[in-house]
Order: sequence, then structure tokens, then C-alpha cells
Amino acid sequence: MNEILKNKIDNLPLRSGVYMMLDGEGKIIYVGKAKILRNRVRSYFQSSSSHTAKVMHMVANIRDINYVITDSEAEALILECNLIKTHRPYYNILLKDDKAYPYIMLSLSEEYPRVVFTRSRKNDKNKYFGPYSDASAVKATIEAINRVYPLQMCTKKTSFGSETGKVCLNYHIHQCLGCCRGDVSKEVYYKYVEEVQSILSGKSHILTDKLTAMMKEEAGKLNFELAGEIKKQIDEINSLFDKQMITSASFDERDIIGIHMENGTAYVHMFIVRDGKTVRTVSKKLSCSDENLSDVLSNFLLQYYTGMVYVPSEIIVQCETDDDEGIIQALTTLRGKKTKLIVPQRGEKKRLLTLSVNNARLAAEIVRTRKENTQKRKNDALGEIARLAGTRSAKRIEAYDISHISGSDAVGVMVVYTDGKKDPSSLRKFRIKYMGGTDEYGSMSEVIFRRLTRAMEEQQTNVENPKFLPLPDIIMLDGGATHVKVIKGILQDFGYSHIGILGLVKNSKHKLRGIITSDGKEHSLGEINSGKDICMAISEYVHEKAIGYHRKTRTKSVITSELENIPGIGKERAASLMKYFGSIDAIKEADEEELKKAERMNSASARAVYEYFREK
Repeated sequence: MNEILKNKIDNLPLRSGVYMMLDGEGKIIYVGKAKILRNRVRSYFQSSSSHTAKVMHMVANIRDINYVITDSEAEALILECNLIKTHRPYYNILLKDDKAYPYIMLSLSEEYPRVVFTRSRKNDKNKYFGPYSDASAVKATIEAINRVYPLQMCTKKTSFGSETGKVCLNYHIHQCLGCCRGDVSKEVYYKYVEEVQSILSGKSHILTDKLTAMMKEEAGKLNFELAGEIKKQIDEINSLFDKQMITSASFDERDIIGIHMENGTAYVHMFIVRDGKTVRTVSKKLSCSDENLSDVLSNFLLQYYTGMVYVPSEIIVQCETDDDEGIIQALTTLRGKKTKLIVPQRGEKKRLLTLSVNNARLAAEIVRTRKENTQKRKNDALGEIARLAGTRSAKRIEAYDISHISGSDAVGVMVVYTDGKKDPSSLRKFRIKYMGGTDEYGSMSEVIFRRLTRAMEEQQTNVENPKFLPLPDIIMLDGGATHVKVIKGILQDFGYSHIGILGLVKNSKHKLRGIITSDGKEHSLGEINSGKDICMAISEYVHEKAIGYHRKTRTKSVITSELENIPGIGKERAASLMKYFGSIDAIKEADEEELKKAERMNSASARAVYEYFREK
């Protein structure tokens, strides 16, 4: 697991929600729900002994994780189902029968509406509530409603003024008004219907209060068994209406946009609702500097939907914009039909908008926490490196490495890390001029000596754009105790004893094994905690640059050697030709006049080069 993914998991919220596993191409490969997001997702990356082969294979393909927080575990269950149906992830179990979640239907298409359990939702005159995750709780709620409200329960087609049959037992036990007699007043009946509709729309306390009164009455009569049944119904109703309406019971299509602004960034979270189902979520970030919420919303709406194929009929937002009319007109043009911007004040739309804003706020909190954690880890790492080097600071670290093959074409490089980050612009390269390439102590000494000498010259002459200033807080060397001792002496000679020095000790595979401090003591990587990763990164980076520079130098050396085979062309003229033309192929293609343009070249030497490559 890479560091970015590990940080993301460590910063997941301790809340219920839905998580989505993504592969290297950004495709959703698994969707799951969780009571506690961080704990559930982290469990995938812990000991694999209890994992199935399928889970182990899935984990090996995870490259990123997205998530959505919900108000309850039941709500997460429904959102998970919708996302699985929409994205059909490879590692999810896809049910062939596509079983639907239950709804409660109030049959408003009938003259005397009934309360009905159903798993299908149609685009008709009936009113649907749900979906719900617990079928038994739905049935218990319907039973409780019929216990309290004497609505029709049978499937007879009843109508006012028409007798359709004899009354049944429900009428005699006062659980039905007897609509089949045809003399039930609509006004009376619809008072019950309206109250039931209020209950199913979220005011469940109306029903539970009445049931509680009935329970106490039965208990007072010592009917404890019946009182217990009513108590069970109350519990079922409370669990059913525990904020699990993540999916609308209508066929509406809408986008719900929540925005949270923090530190110059606007975090946007969207629920995408199609055919009444939340089929996916969208997260975006915008730079917002000093803009207010209205400005950010205006810009987002136009930028986001201009590039979209589809614009929904409703867009739920937090506030009105300064140009609502213009934005609505633009969105309507894009859609080809009327589009509405809605700022809800109450109800289900308001709840889902609040949930979307909370997701946006949580995204900002995670970014902030991640930055704080990253900064703390960096400070801890640099602090540990500074302690190892015996300095107060590790703000600027310079690392050096030497590269050669059997002493030929020896080179050295200096790389710089500032505040724990590599600074490519500060890379410096050195051709070893004075020491034999096989003398690694001498080669390293030459590089450090030349670097410090250049720094002193720049200090004395007040160079406007110095290349070797500022001086480092710490120098790291590719080498052991002897390297450290030799370079420590050079630093003292220059009067730079305050600069810390550390040796990067490698194993047989040229991988970092440990750190040598100025007293010659080796500290294994196991002894280094926070600073280990930075030390390893520096070691790899400086080695990579040294090898790369040596290869480039050796290639030029081979080419220069070939040019020196030409009569009248020595090292200086060969180097001049390479500098002017850039490649051996360009030199081969050049005519005599072009060859004379290189420094130190004349007519005779140009003719010699020209004829040499024409004869080959």
C-alpha cells in the first residue's frame, strides 16, 4: 500500500457511510457500506490470513478510495445498493433477480385509500414512502397504522354510495369504518388519511404517541401480552424512520449540491438522483479566494453543467445566486426544458442538502488534517535527522555521490532537499579534475572543496544570483565512516564546523543500510523512526542523478574520442564541436562552412572533419 493511500485510510471519518474502491484507471471495482468507515476500510489492508482469495486479489488492485458519509447505517445500505446497481463493480455480488427494497404505498388512486406493502413503485397517482431496508419493520408499521386508524384493509373496490358486500371482522372489532357499506363519509375518512400521510412523511411521533397511550391502557388492564406486542411495534416504527430516506419515493431527477469554503478552496459534494435513486456522488474542488457562496455557486453551476451531457429538472442548492434568472435560462437552454434552482427550507430535500454540505465540510476537514499530519511527520523527520547530525536545523540538506567505471569519466553530483522536499533547480554537477577516479575519498573531497570554495567566492563578491549559496545545514555523503571523517576535516578547515555531516551507508545491492554520524557510529534504519523515509529518498535521488550524469558524460567522452581520431582535432576542438552542434549526427551532416563556425575551428580542421565522415 502506497503512502498516499495509507494517509487517506488513516483520515477516513469515524462515521457510517459508503466506500468505493478504485483501480489504477479510476474505475470503481467494489462498493461497500460501513458503520464506521475508517475501521471497515482499514480491515482490508490488515493481516490477510482471514481474507478470501477474492478479497486478497481485490486489495492488490486498489489504488484509490472514495466515500460518502450517511446519517445512519440503514441509509448507507440503500445507497450501497443503488451504487452497485449503477456501477456494477467487478468484485461485488450482483443479484440476478435485482430484488427491490420495500415501500409503503398509500393508494390515493382509490376512492378510499389503503396502506399497502409493496416492492414495486409505479408512476401513478398513489403515494410511495421509502424505500426501507427492513421489510419486517415495514409490515409492523402498516399493522400499527391499521391498529390505530380504521382504514380499509381488504382489496374490495369500494366507492361512496355503493354497497359492495357484507362487512367483515375488521369492522366489528373497530379496525375498519366499513367502506364496503358505501356510507362512509369521505371527510371523516380523509382526516385519517391525512394523518397517516403525515406519519409516513416523517412525523412518526403521532403514531408512536398513540401507540404508547394504548400500551399503557392495556398494561393497566393487566393485558401485558398485548401491551408487549404494541411496545414491539413502537420499536419497529422508531427503527424504520431512523433517517433512512436516502432515496426519494418519487420518479424525480435532481442534483443536490453542497458547498463548504475554507482557506481559499471551495469543496463541492453532489448527490446525483435519477429516477428517484441516488445513483452516484460527485466531489469537486474550486479555488475561491475571497468570493462569497453565491459567486462560487454561480461559477460552479455554469462550469459544471456546460460540460455535461445531461442537466436535471431540479438542482437543489444552498442559496440564491446574484443572477438566478440568467443561470436558470442558461441551464434551461442546455437541457432543452425548464430547469429549477431550489433552496429548500425544510423536509427531505433540506435534509439531503445538509448531508451533502456535511460531506463537503468533511472533505475540507480531511484535507486540512492530512496537511497537518504531513507537516507534523515532516517536522518530526527533519527534527530526527537534525539530532543525528548534531545541528539545530535540517532545513537545507545537501547530498553528494561519486560515479565512475574503473576510474574513468569520474563525476560527482550535489542534490538539495529544502524543508524535506527535493529542489531540482539546485542540482550541481562536477567533473572530477584532480583526483584519480578510483580514489573515492579524494574525489568526494574534491567535490566538497570546490563547492565550499565557490560559496566563499560568492560571499566575498556579493554575487547577485549565487549558485552555491546558502550553505547547507547538513551534508550527506554516499560513504562510510572514513568519508565522514575526511569531509568533517574539510568543513573544519573552512570554518564551517556548524554544518552537520552524515554518511549514507549502502548494502551489497547499493540500497541504504544505515546512517553514519560524525562520531563514526552507524545507526541502522531500524533505529531511525521518523527520518528513515527522507534518508532513503535522498539516498536514491542522489545515486540516480550521479549515475545519469556519468552515463551522459561517458557517452560524450566516447564521441569526443572518435573526433580526436581526425587529424588536426584534439580534445579542445572536439569539445568545441560537440558544444556547438550538440550531437555527432549534426557534425556528420554539417558542411565545411558550418564546421568553421565552431570555436577554435579553421578551414583546414573543418575540411579534415568533413572529409573524415565522407570517407566512412
